[in-house]
Amino acid sequence: MATKYVWDKKTDEELQLWPSSSTERYMTRPFLPTGDINSRNRKTIVTSPQNLPVDLLARRGISAAALTSHKSGYYQSRSGAPFHLVIYTLVGSATLKLERKKIKISKGSFFAAPAGSPYEFSSDESGWRVFWFHLTPSRLIDRALGESAFVRVSASFDSVVSASEKYLGEVYRTRPRLNILEFLADKILCLVKKDIFSGTRLGCAPIDKIISEVESDPLKHWSAGELSKRLGVSCAKFNRMCEENYSETFAKIVLRLRMRAALDMMSNGSRFSEIAEKIGYADAYTFSKAFKSYYGSPPKSIRASLL
Repeated sequence: MATKYVWDKKTDEELQLWPSSSTERYMTRPFLPTGDINSRNRKTIVTSPQNLPVDLLARRGISAAALTSHKSGYYQSRSGAPFHLVIYTLVGSATLKLERKKIKISKGSFFAAPAGSPYEFSSDESGWRVFWFHLTPSRLIDRALGESAFVRVSASFDSVVSASEKYLGEVYRTRPRLNILEFLADKILCLVKKDIFSGTRLGCAPIDKIISEVESDPLKHWSAGELSKRLGVSCAKFNRMCEENYSETFAKIVLRLRMRAALDMMSNGSRFSEIAEKIGYADAYTFSKAFKSYYGSPPKSIRASLL
């Protein structure tokens, strides 16, 4: 006898019910048990990237993200989640039940549920197609989102959708171009943060100006000690500020920017020895070793997808 739902999840903290024709296409490594769901239904319900050596969104504090479609009958209630959830509605709508109120979530809206907060929603008759993102908690984002779920008009809806669609298209290529994915991952995070910080005085911390300088010239020799002095804080405090605002230490921010610069140089045909010298490595061998450690594949194999 056929089950009513293509997938369901029932725990003390969460209930999810997926009606027939539900689909989920991941931009990251899957959050759900993809194999179990697909084998249970004997067809592909959930897909995830197979040719991505490293999860670039996860490195930016977006632990999971996907494009999901549900017909009428989808339901979810959740409390105690260890991540923040944000949702952008593309098509259709859903009804959010929050503190005895019913709120419509429709196209152009920005839904956010802080980590640990309870919420409940169900898709309407028109169905519901969304991009959603799980964000790793950080002090600044925690403060911006507060303690309760909410819905408001997105300040960057069209741009978020466009960047996310391009990311999806690229990440499912046989050979994803990491330089393009790096650019799109930065853009997606920036746009999502714009919605998170909209209407608050947060998101414009003094450290942002310094990191912007580093982004504009990542090949320069940057010292966390010197930059921390500019802010009048200790080096340890400076690194905590980086983690609170960017989910990375300063050293990891610089490494990410330099590896992205390396990808750009590789796409322009630069020799590995030239790249190594420009981004601060002793020789091509040392650079190749660091590159493989960061991206999961040696630069020679990545270069082929860039040219």
